[in-house]
Amino acid sequence: MMTARVKPIAALTPARRRFTRAEYERMGDVGIFGPEEKLELIDGDIRVKIRPQTPQHAAHINGCHDVLSNLYRGYFDVRSLLPFTIGDYSEPEPDISVVVGPCQKYRDAHPSEAALIVEVADTSLEFDRTVKGPLYASAGVPEY
Repeated sequence: MMTARVKPIAALTPARRRFTRAEYERMGDVGIFGPEEKLELIDGDIRVKIRPQTPQHAAHINGCHDVLSNLYRGYFDVRSLLPFTIGDYSEPEPDISVVVGPCQKYRDAHPSEAALIVEVADTSLEFDRTVKGPLYASAGVPEY
């Protein structure tokens, strides 16, 4: 009697399907995501952003935005919680990004270069350090 060979479980694991920025943006355009959903694309994965935002977290973002806006006025655009493109597979929304301005420069495309990115972390510190930090470094962001 002949026995069938069973493939190991690892061989049966399906491949990961990464979404591109273009696909992710199209999904938003056609209404796959609701307006209340807080999402970002990280290395091809659509991730739910940690919410609700605490008052302390919001206050730190707002304060940081004010300080950086005053410091860099006329030289850079300081953006809060807006998309930043990294390659074909990532579009995170950092708490603060300092990009070459003016803001009108980004009417047709989100920025892909930044002088500084700030993530204010209370519950997301490990993710910000282990996933987002290296992602921003891969985009050539000099300060994070």
